[in-house]
Amino acid sequence: MEPNGDCSGHNRRHPDASGDGIGIGISPRHYQIPKEGDFMNMKLKDCMWKDQKFHPQRSDILSEFQRHTTNIQSLMNEKIFDIVEAYERRIKLLEKDLEYYQKKHQSIEEEEGFLSHKSVLHRNQEKTLKDYVKKVNLLEAKLKMLELEKQSRVSTKDSRTSPNASCHKFVDNESCKETQQSHNDRLNLQVS
Repeated sequence: MEPNGDCSGHNRRHPDASGDGIGIGISPRHYQIPKEGDFMNMKLKDCMWKDQKFHPQRSDILSEFQRHTTNIQSLMNEKIFDIVEAYERRIKLLEKDLEYYQKKHQSIEEEEGFLSHKSVLHRNQEKTLKDYVKKVNLLEAKLKMLELEKQSRVSTKDSRTSPNASCHKFVDNESCKETQQSHNDRLNLQVS
């Protein structure tokens, strides 16, 4: 019996071991994993016999392929589900890592800001301290000048009023006495 219609492209005929020429009717290319519906949506009506029945060998192979296709699809779905689940777990871990590093980055920025502020304060304190040192040095210099001026005024006043002011210039005591006497005489004349 011959098949009703052309099965080329769907069911290539290959001789089987018995050599009857019928073969299993399935090309080796169909053993690859088919795309969804490729194998199951074949034009089976074109490969049916005239009595509307499949050859037993061909029908068994078709049902076997359908079963394998279903199993493969089920396994692929399970595998895809496992992969999706694994990626979801990975995404959650990455989100936790991201949150941790964001907090770390924020704390580092806050610390840098604090250190920068502290550095500015430190520089300001150093400048203030230098200004204070300059002021203290100026005040010390003024104080020394005032002390020198005070000493010079005191020594000038002593030399004008003291009768013995000029005695230190003379080594001879007699001369010093004469000088003191003449000084006293001048004072007496001024008083009289």
